[in-house]
Amino acid sequence: MIPKDWDLAVDAGNFDNGYFRLDDYVKPRLEIKWEKIKFEKAPTSDKLLENFIKSMEKNLKKRKIQTKVSILEKQNTKVAEHDAVLAYVRSVQDALIVAWYCEKSERAFIAQTVFPAKEYDNQKKAFNTVIQKLMCHTSDENITWSAYGFKVKIPALYRLSNRKFTSGLSYLFFMDPKGYNIVSFGYSSMANVILKEYYSDIEEWFNELIYKKNLKKIGKFKRKKEENAQLNRQKHEARVLYLETYGFISKFKNYMVVYLWNCENLNRLYFLLTIIKGNRTKAKDLATSIMKDFQCH
Repeated sequence: MIPKDWDLAVDAGNFDNGYFRLDDYVKPRLEIKWEKIKFEKAPTSDKLLENFIKSMEKNLKKRKIQTKVSILEKQNTKVAEHDAVLAYVRSVQDALIVAWYCEKSERAFIAQTVFPAKEYDNQKKAFNTVIQKLMCHTSDENITWSAYGFKVKIPALYRLSNRKFTSGLSYLFFMDPKGYNIVSFGYSSMANVILKEYYSDIEEWFNELIYKKNLKKIGKFKRKKEENAQLNRQKHEARVLYLETYGFISKFKNYMVVYLWNCENLNRLYFLLTIIKGNRTKAKDLATSIMKDFQCH
């Protein structure tokens, strides 16, 4: 849970090592980074904080800024049931920093918010709200992904492998641990303009922006079936495509199911796809299961 005016500005990396930053319309507000560290070498929260402070000092020295990094307050806390340490730090600006290690996913996390001293009370309240809701691991079978107005649940074993967030096109790609199976979803804004000026229909939009740029390397797909489906939760009608790669032996073929629809409420074109190696039925069942909980508005 974050303030409504905080938006994703930067994101990089993957499940094991990554970083993202949320900004409001004035400046950066929240940064979170993580790195893979084996459980046998797991650092304490205090050690993570100490190392992060050292990196701050090193960065200031590199930029030739003559300012010390001082810890004004420090306390033990909990993040997602893990022991953590929360520090109030003063340097060029003030910062609240929380550090913890997740033994479930074997990752170390640092989250911080930077602000002028006069904003301390407001930022502490917002930061505490955020860290109370953070999740670094889950025991649930499915994980809810939510961004820019849409919400979807996918199996927890699928990990983020690729993503893009722009004003024109946004999408997320997920793969299973073996890299064989894929779940992906996304959208383009200004659907009325896209269909009037750039593409003849929603399928051409999908082929040009998603299939050719992200899926063609998997193999050449041929269409086997097409049907319409009513999305009861959103009250939209979707075009459903069933495709598969060429070949004679089923276990070596990739089976893809694609849902395409136009959400007039938000003026967006949406897609959701599943690709399963060697099993047509699983590809269909997975897509159907995900679409039951998909919220586009």
